[in-house]
Amino acid sequence: MLNKKNRIKNQFGVTLIETIIALNILVIGIVASLTLSTSSLRFSQASEQSLVMVSLAREGLEIVRTIRDTEGLSALPIEETNFVVDSLSNFNLDTAVNVYYQINYCEQCRLYLNTNGVYNHSNGIRTDYKRLIKVLPVSPTERRAISMVSWEERGRIHQYQLETYFTDWR
Repeated sequence: MLNKKNRIKNQFGVTLIETIIALNILVIGIVASLTLSTSSLRFSQASEQSLVMVSLAREGLEIVRTIRDTEGLSALPIEETNFVVDSLSNFNLDTAVNVYYQINYCEQCRLYLNTNGVYNHSNGIRTDYKRLIKVLPVSPTERRAISMVSWEERGRIHQYQLETYFTDWR
């Protein structure tokens, strides 16, 4: 009889241990799935920002290319100059003042998103993106253009740049 009582007592302890282990496994599974979904969300946001950033840099170079194509290479300066330019400015190169490759401190480089979904430097919803176009002389018949895009995310500054060369092809 004493043996039967001990066996029943021990079974209650085993059931409690089994319950605790099962809860631990369940909690580990929930934490792992939450971590995975949070990481996935962060990765998709980073991918979206990278896509926008590359597109903005390419657009900057395409605007300079359009200026060169319509007005010739002489429309691009013969000295090192920084510009802010967007498609809403009728492809005018607006000289950026007091910018020496420090795009992070250039408030006139800030891009805004208007209601048509077009990024520009003048109106719309303020974004974290900044764009600066740098034109450098290579020779009398060639210019180098660098399109720099910068943005801040969670206190970290990210930068991306594309460059190309333009020649007097006329």
